[in-house]
Amino acid sequence: MTSKNKSKDVGNNLLNRLTELTTNKDLFTERIEKQQLGLIDILAEFHKSLDLPLDAFLQVSDRLMPRYYTIASSNLKYPDEVRIAISLSIDKTEKFGNKLG
Repeated sequence: MTSKNKSKDVGNNLLNRLTELTTNKDLFTERIEKQQLGLIDILAEFHKSLDLPLDAFLQVSDRLMPRYYTIASSNLKYPDEVRIAISLSIDKTEKFGNKLG
């Protein structure tokens, strides 16, 4: 098998695995949601030899805006006040340890 064919097989295998994840809700829940994987985690998990330069990754990624607070007040109960809730969460994951959020 030539290296070109081998690369094509690796790409097809990756595509098949990702397609299965997006079409099988139970598999997606088990492999992604329960493990609380992010995009980088998924890329690392499913294609360890992925060579994606950071600038290319940033160009195709949506811009994430930080959310530092949540409006936690009720305008019905407190019509003249705004209450803000601020918290730091630490999620423990089996595979990646603590994730701050």
